[in-house]
Amino acid sequence: AKSVDRIAAAAQPIFKLYGHPARLKVEHPDGGHDFPPKMRETAYKLFDKVLRSPQPVSRILFGSCTKQDRPMPIFKTITAQRPDLFVFLGDNIYADTADMDVMRAKYAKLKNNAGFAKLMKTCPILATWDDHDYGVNGGGADYPQKVESQRIFVDFWGDPPNSPRRKRPGVYDAKVFGPKGKRLQVILLDTRYFRGPLKKGERRVG
Repeated sequence: AKSVDRIAAAAQPIFKLYGHPARLKVEHPDGGHDFPPKMRETAYKLFDKVLRSPQPVSRILFGSCTKQDRPMPIFKTITAQRPDLFVFLGDNIYADTADMDVMRAKYAKLKNNAGFAKLMKTCPILATWDDHDYGVNGGGADYPQKVESQRIFVDFWGDPPNSPRRKRPGVYDAKVFGPKGKRLQVILLDTRYFRGPLKKGERRVG
């Protein structure tokens, strides 16, 4: 019992830091190491509630335009905010190439950044692309490497084997987070894969 109390005392500041000091609860049943059935049932219900129930998302951070060849201190700032969800909005690397080996190398440079790696472990991550990580500045449907670029994209962001983005054109997506009554839906657009040629409109002055 004393060892359990010491562990709980050490954990209490963490619960307090995250704003939930009352969620740490310790009980000492009278039964030695043979816990009473009622206590076991209570513990199993708690595990089921905490580990299986989706938690509300209240802190969402997002960003774009990551130049992989430059220092990226912003990731440390983002992680310090303890986001529940982070959304990469595009230009997550500056690939600007039709050479897929070059594109992979630039993604690898981002992946090997310590701040980025820590963020990826901090919270769920969603991502879509814009022109530079798609492959070409101002690019659209005529980009010749769009199929391979999408394959590299979903591999990098860890889409599971059954992800729709592995089975159809475009990286658009939608995800739902949180429990019933407190759900959040995030819809990601793909403004590159299907975009036709841009047309110049009439110039207006004033």
